[in-house]
Amino acid sequence: IINSFFFEHEHEYEHDYEYKEKRMVTAIILINVAQGKVPEVIEGLVRIAGVAEAYSVAGSYDVVAVVRVREHEELADLVAMHLQRLPGITATNTLIAFRAYSQRDLAAMWDIGFEEEAKKSE
Repeated sequence: IINSFFFEHEHEYEHDYEYKEKRMVTAIILINVAQGKVPEVIEGLVRIAGVAEAYSVAGSYDVVAVVRVREHEELADLVAMHLQRLPGITATNTLIAFRAYSQRDLAAMWDIGFEEEAKKSE
């Protein structure tokens, strides 16, 4: 349902500057870190252009970084040339996002067709 909403309404936004700006490659990078190095790794991560957010987490990984870049080549360079060279990182697992969904997108989807109802009740 969400995918069909996006594709049916994509033409409404394709000439919109904000829409074009939002079309970026987003990756979630799961990172294993040497014991005691989490703070230093996170400090290094947030200094790298393209790293939008970094979190210390519990579980199989120590750190999760959210990366947003314009092209896949930028992501490859970021991971290979910058991220994996940070002292303390022992392993990474990069997940590339196909589409992003948010509560805002879901609300817009459910509001379709109710514009007329809202105008009648005013």
